[in-house]
Amino acid sequence: MAWAAPSAATSFDEDVELLESLASYIGIALQNASLYARLQEKIGEFERLKEFNENIVESINVGILALDLDDRIESWNAQMEAMYASAAARLSARSCVWSFPRTSWRRSTAFAPNRACITV
Repeated sequence: MAWAAPSAATSFDEDVELLESLASYIGIALQNASLYARLQEKIGEFERLKEFNENIVESINVGILALDLDDRIESWNAQMEAMYASAAARLSARSCVWSFPRTSWRRSTAFAPNRACITV
């Protein structure tokens, strides 16, 4: 049996098939790059908004603290530090119930039903 060179039509069809396969992968890679760039933009936007929000909370002349879902202190602003003469890092992750007397709590359903809010 003699070896026969592939016909030009067969070679062309295989080349087209290969290019079609590569084109779909290239399309996916380009789409992923575009999505990644948009994600990076959103991350930057989120960080700017977070910094803006933190600046507002720190500059306000009212004591503000943030609690997690288990009523543990997440953070508080400089005004709270001044009012309680205690750094936020010292009370971070401590129970709000333990840190403040129960008489300073009031019930509020405005934002979180059945959650306690602290009146300072």
